[in-house]
Amino acid sequence: MKTIYRVLIVDDVEFGIAILSQSLSSLDNIELVGTASSAEEGEELIMDLEPDLLFLDIELPGINGLEFLRLLRIKVTWSMQVIMYSSHSQFVLDSFREYAFDVLLKPYDQKGFLTVMERFFAFRFNQGIMQQIKRKPYITDIKIMITTLTGVKITPLCEIGYFLYNKDKRQWTVVLLNKKRIRLKPQTKAENILADSTSFFKINHFQIININFLSEILEYKCTLLPPFDNEPEFIISRTALKSLQNIFSQI
Repeated sequence: MKTIYRVLIVDDVEFGIAILSQSLSSLDNIELVGTASSAEEGEELIMDLEPDLLFLDIELPGINGLEFLRLLRIKVTWSMQVIMYSSHSQFVLDSFREYAFDVLLKPYDQKGFLTVMERFFAFRFNQGIMQQIKRKPYITDIKIMITTLTGVKITPLCEIGYFLYNKDKRQWTVVLLNKKRIRLKPQTKAENILADSTSFFKINHFQIININFLSEILEYKCTLLPPFDNEPEFIISRTALKSLQNIFSQI
């Protein structure tokens, strides 16, 4: 049975609501449950309807969308992801700082819209798996700052699958939920990665996994949850195996 996700839009521009509603209507697992033109109206609908996904315009009358998001965080008690959208790119970093799930810049094209939605679907799919195996769901407000070859990328912890080390290039690469691979700056060491989160675990000299994706350990091999279940073998060193088992004996 296909999961239907409930979506709500808060935007003070009717045309913006109409365009976004049309884009959402192309997805058969989305139900648009409501729209609002102000933060006050939006808050009432959000608390009443408890949507899975909120599209929130940053330029709202009376209160900035980022300020509104900050207020929502202390009131929302269910799993609701927030996608901020705006025609001004300077709000992107501030949106992530306020723990937005993603940002959609206007005017957007269908490809950009679908990329954002695919990330949302992948996140909720993996969140569902974690709940099924009776482990804590991902903490959606944790962000990891990754230093890449060209700058800094702020990425939710729940979207980082694992890290690979290229011995020849002496460089680590991070593999994300959407299978995108991002090379880290050459000076990055395993210790730097491990210091970012207790969820990162070094299983051997060349692989560091996000243990939130770990699903099975067989002898000295481990398997990760989808979409990383068909990746190359993850071999656990003898010294790492005992430490890894001790971690999970405490969960």
